[in-house]
Amino acid sequence: MIAIDLGKTSCRLARYTDGRRAALAVGAGAVGLADAAGVALALAAIDAANAQLPDPGPVSAVVAGLAGLGQSGDSVNALRDGLISRFGTERVLLANDMAIAHAGALAGEPGVALVAGTGAVAMALAPDGRSHTVDGWGYLVGDDGSGHWIGRAGLRAALRAHDGRGEPTVLHELATARFGPLDTLPAVLHGSSSPGQAVAVFARDVAAAAEAGDAQAMAIWTDAGRELARTAAAALAALPGVDGALAGLGGLFQAGGLFTEAFDRELAVLAPGVKREEPRGDALDGAHLLFARPDLPHHRLTVRPGERARR
Repeated sequence: MIAIDLGKTSCRLARYTDGRRAALAVGAGAVGLADAAGVALALAAIDAANAQLPDPGPVSAVVAGLAGLGQSGDSVNALRDGLISRFGTERVLLANDMAIAHAGALAGEPGVALVAGTGAVAMALAPDGRSHTVDGWGYLVGDDGSGHWIGRAGLRAALRAHDGRGEPTVLHELATARFGPLDTLPAVLHGSSSPGQAVAVFARDVAAAAEAGDAQAMAIWTDAGRELARTAAAALAALPGVDGALAGLGGLFQAGGLFTEAFDRELAVLAPGVKREEPRGDALDGAHLLFARPDLPHHRLTVRPGERARR
């Protein structure tokens, strides 16, 4: 079977044979299905990733998790038809990318999965399939504590220092090195093909500044950990019947103590007794689990033609 994890940053596609991952391809992501050309761009990203793999022969099934799935019934129908024509199987299962991430992170069990990368979202899932999502509102109005949030906070600190409104910070020099003279920063960002991603990239510089001891950068990462702990705690409290299982995944958790120390401290206050665990698998493993186990509560989050995905 073919498992697909398509987000706005990357498209990951894996072939599973006899229950094991036999091949993996990684390519560029797509803007999201809400875009006017969302389906075409999603299929193009899948085609580019699939082209990296040798011909797999007959495909038994396709399970795909996609950012922005289900915002219109037409997109679900068109996407499903496109996958059928490409892979030659009627067994196509579509889900929101958060559903397969949750299934992989907790090996199909109930609990809370928190994804902290360019964006930020947590999902609680009860044994009976009830679910509740916290944040994931996008960088314009949400995704608190995310990579974009960190990058934006770093640029704001750089601009305050540039104006003389804020304390001196190495973020001023790092922003200039990445984007050029700060007087032209708005034009550079707004002229980017993906302004949100351009801002999020600066999170790497904020991390470097924090590791070097810059006080403002350190405070930004601490605040990010606290914000995401609040997101996780809200998800943990949302559904009766969800136990204390919490898995954290995404690029911010790979930043190590810079992020996790503040996150774990705040979580201990907000949700005593709950300990963050390492993900047991990734989103592609979650997609394979949905194929292999029709009993999973995550199947309530899959989408059929004409339906809308649940948040």
